[in-house]
Formats: sequence, structure tokens, C-alpha cells
Amino acid sequence: MIYNFYHRYDRSNNLVDHSYEVQNKILDIESEFRSMLASQRSYLLSEDRSYLSKYNNRKNTLNKLTNELDSLVAYNPIQLENLKSLRKNLDIRIASLNQELTLMEKAFFSAKLIRKHIIASSNDSEKFIEEIKNMNAIESQLMKTRVANQIDGEEKIPLIFTLVALLSISVIAFTYFKLKTVLNEKVNLLLHKRRLVQRVTKSNEELEHYAYVTSHDLQEPLRKISIFADLSNEALKNDDKEKLEKYLNKIDASSRNAIDLAKRLMNHAQLNEEEHELVKVRPSEIFSKIASQLKILNEAEVNIKYSAQETPELALYPKRVEMLFRNIISNAIKFRKENEPILSIDLNYDTVKNEFHRITITDNGNGFDPKYAENIFELFNDLKLHQNSSKKSFGLNACRKIMENHLGEISAESTPGVGTKIICLFPIEA
Repeated sequence: MIYNFYHRYDRSNNLVDHSYEVQNKILDIESEFRSMLASQRSYLLSEDRSYLSKYNNRKNTLNKLTNELDSLVAYNPIQLENLKSLRKNLDIRIASLNQELTLMEKAFFSAKLIRKHIIASSNDSEKFIEEIKNMNAIESQLMKTRVANQIDGEEKIPLIFTLVALLSISVIAFTYFKLKTVLNEKVNLLLHKRRLVQRVTKSNEELEHYAYVTSHDLQEPLRKISIFADLSNEALKNDDKEKLEKYLNKIDASSRNAIDLAKRLMNHAQLNEEEHELVKVRPSEIFSKIASQLKILNEAEVNIKYSAQETPELALYPKRVEMLFRNIISNAIKFRKENEPILSIDLNYDTVKNEFHRITITDNGNGFDPKYAENIFELFNDLKLHQNSSKKSFGLNACRKIMENHLGEISAESTPGVGTKIICLFPIEA
């Protein structure tokens, strides 16, 4: 009886694992597709052939991922049919992108033509994304059912053990301790999986933000390019050199804005790729190094005073932690008080319940309303808490991603007119 019950429970775990793997593969396909699209458009805007190479690599990876997904959903006729349609739409979309590249190589590209192709290809892209989301929704529903079965099995296990104990104390003494170890491992694994699902959900939300920026913010400079290209043609016909130069400068500025936003998006997305190896370093030393660099860099505008309480060595990704401190200090400089002669930035260290290393970075800047303490870490937030605020700033959201890569947490406390505390929690190693 125990064996049969445990066999069903173990099979339920395997089914949950399989659904999780399918969902990951679907999200990988969506991520690669968006990256492929971003690389192709970056190449069209910048003519930088490194983006063309990235586009071709992403395209090959997409084909590989769809083949892997094919084997994973072989048991599911609905998903197989969806995958067939997905591949068809992918071929259409790649053909459209390749057509744009061909026109680019043959120098047939104009502002009107790029607008026409990008609008048409955006519609194809949305259809492709909708199909991916549909497949993910189907798998999510299947996973909910399987998780429910798994939880049901977990709830029945103690009852089974109690019944067995009544039948044979001598047998349960061995069986209980043996299976307890196995169950603890299963429970820990399940908790880990649930944390990973949460991370995947957050990544999916970021992908939706990326899609929004691609379809809206990037279209704005493209619209300007199209408008000023038409005006340039009129000025050229009228032999109005002054206006022609003005419109060409507008086109150049819009192109640079589009390229800058595309690059910043790609750099931000790269934070999802973990570094290869953790290194034992002192965060206080990294903080002092970055603070010293920014002090020298900004000494013409602001007098920065900083201090760092010594911290123990922690297992970290040094480059990411450098970026973490650089973004936090840069944010303090950006939102400093205009009438304050000295900007003070201090790092303090302690531990929390023997579970976390707590690093607190305090400044005497403008501060903000505490009700926005969580919102400031969102991607592309538009809070306008200060005249220097920018919707396209990625700094504090990048800090959150860096802390998540370290399995840690980041939060903020602030008082308007007094200053801000940024609190970073790094897990204490077991």
C-alpha cells in the first residue's frame, strides 16, 4: 500500500517537473524571439553588423528550441497542433525580417519603407507572441492540476504513516526515518521549484515591459524619422537648405535615441545571465572603490563624503555588485539636495536573525514619500518623484535583479527632505 501510494506521489512530482520544463522551454522561445527581433531592428537602425550576427544566432537558437519543445509535448495533441501553427508563423516572421535585411543590404531602404515593414512585421510578431502565450496558458492550467494532485498527495502522507504505525511499530520505526529524509528532500525541492516559478513569472512580466517599450517607445523615434524624412523631401524640392539641414539633424537625433534605448534594453536584459563563478570579496571594499571613482568624476558638481563600515568576505559576483553600488550611489548623486554643500553616503553592516548579511547605504539627499518605496524598483516606472526622474532609467530595477541573482533582497526607506536608506540583504551561507 505504501509503495503504490508513494509511486503515485512520485509520478505526480515527475509530471509537475515535466510541465515546469515545458513552460521554461516556451518562455525561452518567447525570450529568444524578442531578442532576435530586437537585434534585427537594432541592425536596421544602427547598421552595426554585430547586431546582425546576434540576429542569426538567435534565429538558430529558436529552431533548436522549437525542436526540443516538439519532443516535450509529443504526448499532448493540443500543444502539438499549437506548435505546428507556431512554427508556421515563425517561418513567416523570419521571412519578413530577412526581406527587410535584403532591402537594407541592397540600399532600397527608405523611411517610408522601414515604417511599412516594421508596422506589418509588428502585427506578425504580436500573432506569434499570442500563440506562445496561449501555449503557456494551456501548460499553466495543466501544471495547476498536477500541483493540486501533488499537494493532495502530500496531505495524505501523514495519514498513511499513522495507519501503518498502528499496524506495526517495529516496521514504522525504520520506514518513518527512511522516508522522512526522502520527503524532506522532496519538500525542499518543491519549495525551490516554487521560487523558480516566481522568478519565471517576474521574468515574464519584464518581457511584457520589453515588448511594450519595443512597440511604443521605439516607435516614437521611428515616427519622427518618417515625418522629418517627408519634410526633408519637401525642403529638397524647394531647395531650402536651411530647413533640409534642420530636418536631417532631427532625423539623426531620433535615430540616436532609438539606438540608445535599444542598447540599454539589451544591456538590461543581459542581467538575466548569471556570472560563471562566485568570488569571496568584501562588499565594503567594492563600495569604497566605486564611491571614490564617482567622487572624482563628479567633483566639479558636488562634494561627496563617504564612509564604509568593514564587512566580512561574502561569496558574490563582483562585477554585478560593482554595478549595484554604482547605481545606488549615482542615484544618490542624481537626487541630492541642491542647497546642501556636502552629499554624505555611508555604508553600514550588520546581520539579521543569523539569516542575512544586511548592508545599508544611507544618503542625506532629497528623499521621497515612503509609499513609493516599492515602486522605485519597478522597470520603467513613471513616478516623477523629482525633476531628474526619467521613465527610461533602469538603475534601481537593475539593483533588484542583481540582488535576485544573489538570492537576496533589496528595499528602500526614505523621509522627504531627510534622505534615503537602501537595504541589501545577502543570504548567510549554510
